[in-house]
Amino acid sequence: FIYSSDLKRAVNTAMETAKYFPNAPFYQDKRLQERYFGSYQWKQFPENRRDLVLPLDAETDKQLIERVKSFYDEIVKKHTNSNLLIVSHGVTLRTFIAVIKGLPSIDMVESFENGSIAQIYIDENSLIQQINRNLLKHL
Repeated sequence: FIYSSDLKRAVNTAMETAKYFPNAPFYQDKRLQERYFGSYQWKQFPENRRDLVLPLDAETDKQLIERVKSFYDEIVKKHTNSNLLIVSHGVTLRTFIAVIKGLPSIDMVESFENGSIAQIYIDENSLIQQINRNLLKHL
């Protein structure tokens, strides 16, 4: 199963990857979109984004966590003992790991390298067994 953000660059990446898994069902899901930055959307960000103060009209951490958690809860129910490919965006993927680990803050998860792959192994009790992150051999 392949799940992708419905934003163009994620869909393009997922479609390229899907060539190697021609029989895998492909789904686009808005819940995998990148964080909505409100009035900062489409503007230049500072080098160190961790120091960025979000505008009042941006998606809050709580809203982002709720959105990603709803996706996670759904796929855990649907795909027991399955392999999934999820193509998304950095902050959303950090949120995904925070949700899986039950962490209270996205900031507790290190950033991903751009274009990197993370492998997450989850057991039948929805517990993380292993995370391999920032895999870059494919680049």
